[in-house]
Amino acid sequence: MKPVLRLALLMRVSWAVELTQENWDEQTAGKTVFVKFFAPWCGHCKSMKPAWDQLMSEYQDSPSILVADVDCIGAGKSKCDDVGVKGFPTIKHGDPHDLSDYKGGRDYEALRAFVEEMSDRGGDQHLKDLTPTY
Repeated sequence: MKPVLRLALLMRVSWAVELTQENWDEQTAGKTVFVKFFAPWCGHCKSMKPAWDQLMSEYQDSPSILVADVDCIGAGKSKCDDVGVKGFPTIKHGDPHDLSDYKGGRDYEALRAFVEEMSDRGGDQHLKDLTPTY
């Protein structure tokens, strides 16, 4: 692997937030969440990973919005079971203790527009009205 690529991969790891049952409350406290529940082997998960990673990077310092991952095969399995994940990827949003299903687009533009709308509306106050139905 080229040194520049290796450095870029190492830098990306620093802002990725991977949630588990154990760190959920601490990491989500006081925030509205946008969470991708995934399996590392899932083709759809792999194809949306670059867009999701970019989104996590953009919101890493947000005081009110948390964009994060939960690995349903690894350390996050119990959290996935807790929220009722049935397929991959499953994306949920809102109050960390009362999540709603996200039904919008999975490309970067759609994901970012949704998070911007969450942010503009002050978090989870109106989130149930924001999820488009297709």
